[in-house]
Amino acid sequence: MIYLFSWFLLLVLLWWPKAQQLRWPGAWTMIGTVVILMVWRQWLMYPLAVAGACLLVWLEILQIILVRRFQNIGNAQSFNAKVFVLELLDMLLILPLQVKICLHNQFGIITQQVSLLALMINGLITVGLLLFWFITLWLPVMQPAGESLQAIVILGAGLHDDKVPPILASRLRVANQLWLQQPTAKLVVTGAQLRGDHLSEAAAMADYLVHHCQVPRTQILLEEDAHNTWENLQFSSRLLQNLGISEESKIAVVTSSFHLIRAWTYCRQQKLGWTLVAAPTPLGHQPMAVTRDYLGILRDHPWFSMMIVIVALLVAEILI
Repeated sequence: MIYLFSWFLLLVLLWWPKAQQLRWPGAWTMIGTVVILMVWRQWLMYPLAVAGACLLVWLEILQIILVRRFQNIGNAQSFNAKVFVLELLDMLLILPLQVKICLHNQFGIITQQVSLLALMINGLITVGLLLFWFITLWLPVMQPAGESLQAIVILGAGLHDDKVPPILASRLRVANQLWLQQPTAKLVVTGAQLRGDHLSEAAAMADYLVHHCQVPRTQILLEEDAHNTWENLQFSSRLLQNLGISEESKIAVVTSSFHLIRAWTYCRQQKLGWTLVAAPTPLGHQPMAVTRDYLGILRDHPWFSMMIVIVALLVAEILI
């Protein structure tokens, strides 16, 4: 009965918070109901139902992270809580059930192979996410050396209803603290106008620095063309070069703790010897932010991720 309970809990979670559009929760509820009926009528084996629950959890997480736009901070926090609960459901209920299924080996060869593949993919993604989360929590903040900074680049993080969200505000506050120590440095705010917004990220960030941090507008440079982290760094470098500030100059990049690894990787790929400074990530916004960046790293290294899954699958075939 535990797998039926997992489906019931999953279906309840799909309706929380209450959706404005019923397309996603309605579709998943229909699929879940059909699967539960098939299990109850013994038309579908228990292992496949567990694998389906696992797939449904990750599809819902991806839908929240990649598709949904949040109109206010309260709405974003509700969905952060939902992502956290879905990930707990996967780690504490679905993943142990998958391990139990593979160890008992009571089903046909095809069902067993499907269950093993689902376990390896889900297990590696989940364990990797946990490790990534712990690493971002314990990463030391990289502070610039004693030399004078010529520029401080603040990476964008999206807007909520044309306002600076808590994650981005944290980056701007850290950049301001850094600038107060070295007030001759230029502050570069980077980010384009995204669909649905009425101003660019860079413009919103500049307004925040002026009105909340009392930074003179003359010290702020706007880069309003970048749509992602790679472009943030690339276009900011180009902007600084046009002002006579070379790539070899002392430049700091401020981003969130969860984003530090990916930003550092992109800096190396673009041969930018810039120093990274980590801003703390508000606790209530960590589930979606950490998961999104972790999935972004997997997307950036698909062959490496696939190789790990294949090796783990081969090892599991030998041991089980």
